[in-house]
Amino acid sequence: GEAEVLWSRGDPRHRCLSGLALPLCGNDDRFNSVLLLTGTTPEQFTREHIRFLTSISKRLGMTVQMLRLLATVVSESRIDALTGVGNRRAFDERFSEDLSEAAKRGDALALLCIDIDNFKAVNDAFGHMIGDAALCCVAEALRDSAEVMDYVCRIGGDEFVLVLPGANEWRVAEYQERIQTSLHQRLALASLTHLQLRISIGTSLLDAADATREEFLEKADQAMYQQKRSHKILQEER
Repeated sequence: GEAEVLWSRGDPRHRCLSGLALPLCGNDDRFNSVLLLTGTTPEQFTREHIRFLTSISKRLGMTVQMLRLLATVVSESRIDALTGVGNRRAFDERFSEDLSEAAKRGDALALLCIDIDNFKAVNDAFGHMIGDAALCCVAEALRDSAEVMDYVCRIGGDEFVLVLPGANEWRVAEYQERIQTSLHQRLALASLTHLQLRISIGTSLLDAADATREEFLEKADQAMYQQKRSHKILQEER
């Protein structure tokens, strides 16, 4: 498209006395954005400005299109395709950043590791489509339970993590109850209550300044497997 002068005289108090808009189109000639230029003097933009900007508008539009495509690719590379939560790469990058920031502030950080009990048996008995649906229910339950600053990632087959910046023991305990309740609701909505799905949750709540990323993961992982063993013992006793 062609550049167009929007206004040539404005309110001096706003220090924006002239303006010019340049529509930008991508490779497919579809409009995708507008470049808006403002000036501090009246009638600042001339016909020469308009001719020059119009001549490069296609190139600018294609550049914007490529940058948006790149941003989409980068974003999708951090998303688990099945469940829509973050993947292992997203967790590795963000948790390292959060750990560093929490250490600077002297804050605690909580990491919850969540794993589906005996998930292989679910796949064997009901098939992988039902297994995938169960994974999505768990991911949705975790997202339902998360607050604004929290985030959920799937880091393995049926293993998820939920990161809680600035958490305390009371908040962690509340989350565990919230997750279980939300999972029951999600399974009911998906008509999957017959799976009798059970999850184990391990928690690591440490001072970020005194713990490494590996220590957070190891403690949460150990606690999760301890709960998994307890569930198995209870199941065998029934």
